Amino acid sequence: MIVGNELKKCVGWGIFFSFVCVSCLNDNTISAKVQFKTDTLSISAYLLQKNIKAQKLPAGVWYVLDSVGLGVLPMLTDSINISYTAQSIPSEMTMDQNAGTTVLLSTIIAGLQYSLPIFPAGSKGRVYIPSGLAFGTNAHNQIPPNSNLAYAVTMNFVKSNRLPTDLAAIAAYLTRIGDSLKAANKIIQTQTGTNLPYYVDTLGTGISPLLKDSILVTYKGRILNADTLLVKVTTPVKLSLKSQMNGWRNIIPLLKEGSYATLLIPSGYGYGSNVLPGIPANSNLMYQIKLVKVIHH
Repeated sequence: MIVGNELKKCVGWGIFFSFVCVSCLNDNTISAKVQFKTDTLSISAYLLQKNIKAQKLPAGVWYVLDSVGLGVLPMLTDSINISYTAQSIPSEMTMDQNAGTTVLLSTIIAGLQYSLPIFPAGSKGRVYIPSGLAFGTNAHNQIPPNSNLAYAVTMNFVKSNRLPTDLAAIAAYLTRIGDSLKAANKIIQTQTGTNLPYYVDTLGTGISPLLKDSILVTYKGRILNADTLLVKVTTPVKLSLKSQMNGWRNIIPLLKEGSYATLLIPSGYGYGSNVLPGIPANSNLMYQIKLVKVIHH
């Protein structure tokens, strides 16, 4: 299992208190800090030895996204279904595995709480977790105390509690500007399956990009219903489509080269609950994008 007994007792404190929660397994704060430092050095050495190019989160967890799904990003309050295999570091002995389990994200070990909000539905990746953010000083089934763990995870699906609210907010915005859209003969469209809305300002006649392609674009971005411009790119820039946020990755393949379109992106298809400079958590976004050129690969 990926649920820590002690963590379940104090899960109400939320993600920002997860380390405090796990450290309640050991009243010796100094020992917990020493263990965390030891774990960090051990995982760093393991990643270096295995030539694993993982990214490190501020909480002290490393992750690798091997493939990025097109679905919504999970939040702590969401239910998720994941498949996983947990191995000890550095022995790589399998400690636990599950072909598919549905859990509330806020109830599983802190290391996964920190990392899985980066995994959109459909993603596969790996997470490397120091013991204090896993099961700490407790033995858990086959997992010994103070075990650093590597999880291979597939995010099968996310039941998003926030997505309906975000889509309703976007629908309300579109209703407010409905008269101006109608006057300009702009028709609101939605992607089949996701209901992500967009409208085409200028219809292009060229080819449509695939996810593996690069695109040459100009664009402006802002938080929906906010006057502040987040970004404005007036000189065409070359971007890898597969590296962009999921709102772009879902909608831009529906556009043709030469199109100018407005994308309205619910937070789960943007940056989710993650905070970026100038962008609060759970922000709905609006991008006006000109697809200047498609570069097939």
